[in-house]
Amino acid sequence: MLPARWSVVLAVRCFCSTSAVYVYDSLARKTSESVDYGNFNLSHSYSYYPNGQKQTYTAPDGTLISYAYTNHGEPERLTIPGVARLFPTALRAELSVVRIGGF
Repeated sequence: MLPARWSVVLAVRCFCSTSAVYVYDSLARKTSESVDYGNFNLSHSYSYYPNGQKQTYTAPDGTLISYAYTNHGEPERLTIPGVARLFPTALRAELSVVRIGGF
């Protein structure tokens, strides 16, 4: 484990003119990823709750996806603003979708 204030930056370059930079926190959790495809660049970022579970994911288009968990650490809700909220059902592993907006 790294000291709490450190982060690791891993840069990868291949012969196809694509390169990537991955950033990890002191607990070895990926906090961001940036891939340069030559003509365009895509970046993703992640945040975590203090217990280590994923809190948010930010997609390349800026969409912020939030994760919520029960007190027992089980998935409770996944929220994509303006699109949907997903809830696991109590008795099955399926997800029910609640649409937001006028679709």
